[in-house]
Amino acid sequence: MARPEVLTRADAGRATEPASASPKTRTTIPAFGLWFALVVFAVVTGIGIRAHTLWFDELQAWNIARASHSFGDLAHNLRYEGHPILWYLPLYALTRVTGDPHAMQVLQWTIAVATAALVLFRAPFQAGVRVALLAGYFFAFEYGVFSRSYGLGALLLVWALVCLARPAPRWVWGTVALVALACTSLPGAVLALAVVATLLLDATTRRRTCARVSATSVGIVVGVVALSCIPPSDFGDLTPGLGDSSRFGGGAAVRLASSTTAVWRALVPIPASIGEWNSTLLDHRPGGVWFEALLSVGLFVVVLTALRGHGFARRLWWIGNLGLAAFFVVVTRPEAARHAGFAFLLFVACVWFACAPPLGARAELSVGRDRALLGTVVLAVLAVQIVATVAVYPSASVNDFSRDARLASAVRSAHLEGDIVSAQDWDATTIGGYLDRDVFSLARGEDIRFLTTDTREQRGVARLNVDSVRCAAHARADQVGRPIALVVAGRIPGEQEVARNDGAVVYRIGPGSLPSTCD
Repeated sequence: MARPEVLTRADAGRATEPASASPKTRTTIPAFGLWFALVVFAVVTGIGIRAHTLWFDELQAWNIARASHSFGDLAHNLRYEGHPILWYLPLYALTRVTGDPHAMQVLQWTIAVATAALVLFRAPFQAGVRVALLAGYFFAFEYGVFSRSYGLGALLLVWALVCLARPAPRWVWGTVALVALACTSLPGAVLALAVVATLLLDATTRRRTCARVSATSVGIVVGVVALSCIPPSDFGDLTPGLGDSSRFGGGAAVRLASSTTAVWRALVPIPASIGEWNSTLLDHRPGGVWFEALLSVGLFVVVLTALRGHGFARRLWWIGNLGLAAFFVVVTRPEAARHAGFAFLLFVACVWFACAPPLGARAELSVGRDRALLGTVVLAVLAVQIVATVAVYPSASVNDFSRDARLASAVRSAHLEGDIVSAQDWDATTIGGYLDRDVFSLARGEDIRFLTTDTREQRGVARLNVDSVRCAAHARADQVGRPIALVVAGRIPGEQEVARNDGAVVYRIGPGSLPSTCD
């Protein structure tokens, strides 16, 4: 049977080369060109990571690993996070050696470069497509610069594709990669489950036993991961993006519409304005969520049509999007780019499998001379991804991504890092992460290293006001007998300000000056 035109390379006589062909024979660019692209990616990503200021979510993971004294302790400390443990394991190892959170960024750089190497040398796309894929928003920025579990998930998905998308799938290593992917994040677990479900449904799978074993293994792990991510009953929803929150407003209808926007936000991640991270073009327009939902459905149909004739990839697109839609309805909206990006990873996986289905012949995707529908769709998506990179990457790298890095520097310059008192635990624990210090939480009445989103935190924050914070801070300074750094989200009139940044303020509170109004 003749292959669809989109899978035919410019040198069509060699389009049937097997998956084992070397990168040099599968591309029109010499091997040194791919190595050069990898070096450029590594350098640019390194510059971006170095310029990026770690923010709360990144340092929360680091602080949890740093505060844990055993693997059991680590698992216990994760109970409110809604994340599986895999990303925290290498962080746990790093924190045994150093308290400097920039070590986490070195780890992230290594993961990003490894992902780029697999894409450049093993993806079944023309060399230009591989390079464009890495220059796109999600691989270059969202899963390249941020030190989160999602970058590790992207690496493991690509590794699984390399193992499974071939005439002779490497079932063991492919299963290992999918199991590990499921342990990085809940949307990663959805993608892993979608792949193995499609393997089971694929009528052409001659090794159904291998597919069944893989699906069973991944299914068990996904079940364990889902159970481990259910928070305790005293979970106090303090985290933006979880539960009922939505940038488009409240109400079940709005939340449901927002949950269906993933394909649009993934394939067209151009921000609402230059440098406006976590936004897309229609976010600020009246009724934007409904337009985004309609566009998302339209893009889903376009990709589904483009995958016509590629049975495995087409089924994966259906199953994966249904799974992600369920995740977005139940757990969180795709309004954060890191979450919506999993629909983009699904798109990449479907195109990859279209070119190299399991146990099927492999051909290379061409979007240059070959303008079949799938090639045109891929070309359009990659072009938009690169535009999004240009619109977000420079601004987000040059400007402070987190207000707490400068506050931490100010605390250190004022020699107050020994005693940090928090009336705003979000900022204080981030500052403490930069300084490798615990902070004393007024909301909890104890030293903490990371934010715990339980009802105790909720009630403690609700009790705080200007007078109670002032009195508690002065009492703490008297107790320790030296000046302290008080971190608040707002102003405390009459106190000595050390630094402020975007609403968060650090005050110097000295001992022996307890206000007369305090009991």
